[in-house]
Formats: sequence, structure tokens, C-alpha cells
Amino acid sequence: MTKLRVLYGPKAAKTIEDFPDTVDGHQKALAFVYKNMPLAVRLAQNAVNLDALATGTSLADLPFQYRDAVAAWAGEAPPPPVDDAPSRRAAALKRRGASKGAAVDADDGDGAAPPPPKRAARATRAPAEEAPDDDADDAPMALGACDDGAAAVVPAPKRLKDDRGGALDVPPGLVDVLDGLPDANLAAAAAWVRGQGLSNVHQIKELDDRTVVDELLDAAGLTADMRAARVLAAKRISKLESAPAAPSDDRDVDDAPAPPPPAARPAKRGRPDANGGAETSPRTLAFDSQQDKYRKGLDDAKCKPTGRFAKALEREERLHLMKLKACGARAASDYRQPIPARRTQCIGMCTVDAELRRIYKAALKKRSRGERLGYINRRVWNDGGGAVGRRLLCKEYGIDEDDLTDAQFAYLKPLWKCDAMWNAKELPLEALVLRPVTFHLRWMDADEGATTERCEVMRYYGDPRFKHATRTVSRATAKKKELEQCCL
Repeated sequence: MTKLRVLYGPKAAKTIEDFPDTVDGHQKALAFVYKNMPLAVRLAQNAVNLDALATGTSLADLPFQYRDAVAAWAGEAPPPPVDDAPSRRAAALKRRGASKGAAVDADDGDGAAPPPPKRAARATRAPAEEAPDDDADDAPMALGACDDGAAAVVPAPKRLKDDRGGALDVPPGLVDVLDGLPDANLAAAAAWVRGQGLSNVHQIKELDDRTVVDELLDAAGLTADMRAARVLAAKRISKLESAPAAPSDDRDVDDAPAPPPPAARPAKRGRPDANGGAETSPRTLAFDSQQDKYRKGLDDAKCKPTGRFAKALEREERLHLMKLKACGARAASDYRQPIPARRTQCIGMCTVDAELRRIYKAALKKRSRGERLGYINRRVWNDGGGAVGRRLLCKEYGIDEDDLTDAQFAYLKPLWKCDAMWNAKELPLEALVLRPVTFHLRWMDADEGATTERCEVMRYYGDPRFKHATRTVSRATAKKKELEQCCL
């Protein structure tokens, strides 16, 4: 009689429990596992729930709920019933033709003994050229030659088509994210990814931005009421590994050297180019001699982000480049977010906008310390259609003010915020900065109104500008105390 063996306990001290391979033995083995191995039970329950989520089942209708998890960890979950079918081991032996029942059936037929298992398995193989042609149409499988000349079954690549019947260009990773989700529009999602300037879905994971993930799911047609499907898709994105190499169906084409691109004919100024359109030269950021002088005055080590901040800065830069391309804004082609930050972000210290200065003075007169930044942001981004904020973004991105449309401005302004370089309650004009919202959430303490990552902030703006902003606060505080002591 075969046995059912259960291994449990730590690796260094495994405990073995054997049960007979019968229906009663199955029931006892399951009862033992459900009582003594709660982690294995929970993993099995989670696997069933994930399969249900893939079919569009809502969270409230999942097979296993919170009470089932509590019962599993307590060892009180009821084991599933066992039917009266033959044991798994006996059934496997029978399928392989080595069980006692299979031998009896063979003797009743032609009197020949069944071949040994290895020989029987070898006899069932067929050469690739003898495979029937009609079998290839029944399932998406392909036959490939192995080392020993036998045929090996390998899955054929998925061939997807668009609404017109043509080949659909799907970015890598998108099929894995939307596979099995009901009502998911793969073509619309692929078009959205391409429109964002991304080559694969793995780049969305690297951005680590929930807003971008939500926009992808919206483009795929997963509405807000399909919460279970959206949760599953977001989880799949978070588990994506590194971007794979693009597959190819023609090895000869891949191995052949790529032909050199044709030389571009330079178009004369004011004349059409080779394609018949007007000449367009790439826009670049204007050279800032003051910023260049400031950067050269810093040590090379001070012009690099700290270890923890480097990855966040890279994701933020990629997010802005993606948003600029998505809304069609004609930003500078060399736009980056360097260390130290450009003068365009030190809006209260470098080339202060006249209207911004008036807004700041009004905030000092009309608002308390905790309300000044909120007042400044409301007026910068809303007054006059956000005229001040529009000028600030155009300087930052290198966009002509006439080229930035209202829709583009509305799309880009949620990425930015007028903030305090160090302390929001003691806010001199020199400490007012234009800061990405991501960095505001990373650095500013909402309760205290001060930054929590002093080293990152100093590195981002540079020690000289940071010290100037903080010393301005100290001088203003000292002057206020002197005036109070003089009773003026």
C-alpha cells in the first residue's frame, strides 16, 4: 500500500507524518494539515482568491473572507471533503500503464505484457516530421526538435490582432498585466503606453507613481466600479521583473547588421525640410551663466544626489518627461532635474517675479504663519488663469509662454507646488521655492511645517543657497526682537 507523507517544521528539524493512501487516509492527512500547518492553509486560500479575482469576482464575493483567515490561523478551518475516487498515486500508476489493473487489461487484449515505464514513454514519442498537420490547428502549440531528435512541445507566442485584423503592437508586460481581466481593452491600453513615450510596462513600475498606474487602468477600460480587477492589475505591475528583450520571429534579420541610416539633408533657414514641412530645430534650455558658476563653485560630491534620494530623483525626472510628451508640450529637449536645482526653482531668491513678490507681501499682511503658503499657492495657480504659475512653469520647462495652452497648463500644474525651502512658518521671500509635489510629500512634515530630510534638501539646493535662506530667517527674527525691545 502506498502512503501519503506530510513534511512539516523547520528545515533543520523536519517532522514526518505518514498516512495510508486511502479515502480515510486522505481525510486524516487533510485534518492534520489544517490543524498544524496554518501558513500552508492560508497560502492555498489566497491562491483560490487570486484565481477568483482574475475572473472579475468582487472582494465581497471571494471564496475565502476574513473569518476564514482567522479560522485558518487558529487551526479551526474545516478541511475540504474527499471523494471516493481512487488514490492519486494509484491513478497516476494506472495512467502510466504500470498498475496492476493496466496489466490485467493488457493481458485480456493481445496477451502482450505492457512495456516498462521508460520504454513506454519513449515509444509514445514521434518525430517532428510525422506529426499530423491537423493537430497544429487544435491548440496554440508548436513542435521543436530536441537534442535526441524527438519532438518537444513548446508554447507558441501569442499573436494579437487589432480591430482591423492587423498585428497589434503590444508593449512588453501589458499582456501579463491585463491577462484574464474582463472588459480590458488591450489595444487602448497599448496606445496609451505608446502615447506616454514608454517602450514597456516595466517603466511604469519603475516610476512608482500610483497616478500613472490609475491612468493606465482607465485607458484599459477598467472603471472605478471594477475594483477587484484594478487591484489585481496594480499588483501584477508591482511584481513585474526587469524589462525583457524584444522577441523576434526572424533570426536571420536579427543577426544581420543593421543598415546605416540615410544621411539627413540639412534644410536652410526659413525653407522646408526634406519631408516638405517647415524647418523645426529642437528647443533647448537657455544657458544660465550664473547657474553654471554656482555649480562649478561646489565640490563634485555635492553635485550628486544622496544614495536614498538618487532613485527618487530619477523617477521624478522620468515622470515629468512622460507628462510633457503626453500633453504635447514643446519643452526643451534637454530638460532634466539636476543637482543642484536650477535657479528657476529658487523663485524667491533668483530673478523674483514682480507679481509673486506682491503676492508674498500680501500673504505676510493678511494671513497667519500657518496659512501663508496656502494663500500663495492659491493666488499663484488660480489668479488670472494662473498667470504667475504659467510663467514659472514655462521658465522651468523651457517653453515659450505663447506655446503653453490652457489644457497643457492644467495638466502640468498638479506636479508642482510653491513651498518653503526649510521652514514654512518662518518664511522669508528667499526661502520660497518651486518644488515638485513628490518632493514636498517626501520632505515636509504637515504638522510641524518643516522639512524632515535636512541632508537631502541641502544637497538638492546646494549648501550656499540653503544657508542663505536659513540665515535670512535668523536675521529677520533677530530684527523683530530688536524692534520689540525698542518699543517702536
